[in-house]
Amino acid sequence: MDLISAINIAITITIFFIGITILFSSHKKISNIIFFIICFFFSFWSITDFLTDIPKFSLDILLLLSKLTFVGPIIIPALFLYFSLIFPISRREINLVHRLFIFIIPAIFLVSLPTNLIIRKIFILEPSEIYLSLGWRTGFESGPLYPFLILYAIIFLTIALVILGKKFFELKGVYRSQLKYILIGFSLTIIFSVFFGSVLPVFFNIYIFSKLSLISIIFVIFTTALAITKYHLFNIKIILSEILIGIIAILLLIQTLTSKYTSSKIINGGIFILFCLFGYYLIRATIKEITLREEVDRLSKMKSEFLSIASHQLCTPLTAVKGYISMILEGTYGKVSEKQRKPLENVYASNERLIKLVNDLLNISRLEAGRVEFNFEPTSLLEMVEGVVNELKINAEKKGLYLRIVKPSQKLPQIMADKDKLRQAILNIVDNGIKYTQQGGIEIRLNLEDEKIKIAIADTGEGITQEEIDKLFEIFSRASAGMQTYTAGAGIGLYVAKKFVEAHGGRIWVKSPGKGKGSTFYIELPININNKIKI
Repeated sequence: MDLISAINIAITITIFFIGITILFSSHKKISNIIFFIICFFFSFWSITDFLTDIPKFSLDILLLLSKLTFVGPIIIPALFLYFSLIFPISRREINLVHRLFIFIIPAIFLVSLPTNLIIRKIFILEPSEIYLSLGWRTGFESGPLYPFLILYAIIFLTIALVILGKKFFELKGVYRSQLKYILIGFSLTIIFSVFFGSVLPVFFNIYIFSKLSLISIIFVIFTTALAITKYHLFNIKIILSEILIGIIAILLLIQTLTSKYTSSKIINGGIFILFCLFGYYLIRATIKEITLREEVDRLSKMKSEFLSIASHQLCTPLTAVKGYISMILEGTYGKVSEKQRKPLENVYASNERLIKLVNDLLNISRLEAGRVEFNFEPTSLLEMVEGVVNELKINAEKKGLYLRIVKPSQKLPQIMADKDKLRQAILNIVDNGIKYTQQGGIEIRLNLEDEKIKIAIADTGEGITQEEIDKLFEIFSRASAGMQTYTAGAGIGLYVAKKFVEAHGGRIWVKSPGKGKGSTFYIELPININNKIKI
């Protein structure tokens, strides 16, 4: 048994194993059943093809095996066309007429197999002819239906690819990801088939690897399996580990069985057993890692859903409380005494903080779920910063702080930005500067550097250590000085600011000489970015 034949057998067994795995993962789903049947007939095709290269068989047996070899190429194109219609979702009902149209042609070819219409006769190639016949040891004389069989396979597979391609552009989300896997698999299968079956033999006279063109269907089988099971990044590790370990184990077993000497069989057998044990524990460790990551991902999604639901439920009553307190303070329900005004103002301020917190939580849940949509329009950053300063100047003056803008020496161009979200990012940083600064104030500078506008927001506050800087933009993270100076913060504002700035194609960072020496936040934004970015 040569190396190519050994690889052929290993991959054939692997494909059949993948088919069974997919079938048992959900044996009631029609797409899983069809995929298993495709894997079965490909394995049958590969095995019969391997048997036809054993010259010890009589010509009658080789003729029968050669005809059986065509069962796979006859049935698989029809099955794949049917699969393309139902996966990942069916756009219309597949009724009896559609099924008959798909399977009547392969049925005709199957009925014709026992006759001489596809294969007339089989013959053994001479040693000199084996090399030039792409490595096959047998040849056959085709019948009149053979060209039509090739045409049928090409047409059905092309139609299936067109259907999947249309679905890829029409569908979104997980369906689009699933179809991406299949289309990638088809592309790899075609590339490898053409390379090993045509390029190497025709242009370089290398025929020894030609049978790998048949084996290359492993790519479409593998990626389709991923798509069916909705496997994504983490699960690919498990499948790749299982396939790689399985193939190597099969090759080691074949090497052990074909060894001529007893000592070689004992050594190879020991290596085979050790490798199987090692592979078993490797797969277990990989599965454990994946399970833990999936659990973390599940909990993260639950957290996002909880934040979204809780925030929505809190928004309405908080807004109502704000409205009623505002009307009470304005005297709508009668005159408010000075003794009552102060507590009401405190309640109003606390309610405002709650509303801001709820809005931040909503932003987080939308950001993590990828449901934030940005509407970009020409925007003046200088005007935006001036608006933020005007809004927060009263808060700064109450603490005896200065809040000023150092205008750029040159006129700044407009950028494409979502005004509300970018303004929220800048406001969060300036507001933090006011909260965490006790003396001095906040200075904002804008400059044009290398087709980018840089905003520097410098404060004379408590400062930040390098250790705190590394974690500052993480969700629910706060500097130690901030927790002492302003206990009501939740560590959300900077996280939201970072996400909004990055959505504009920019970046945000902070520098600080250390504790008690203030800090400077930088926002860098490109002048030109695309519209309607979603994150």
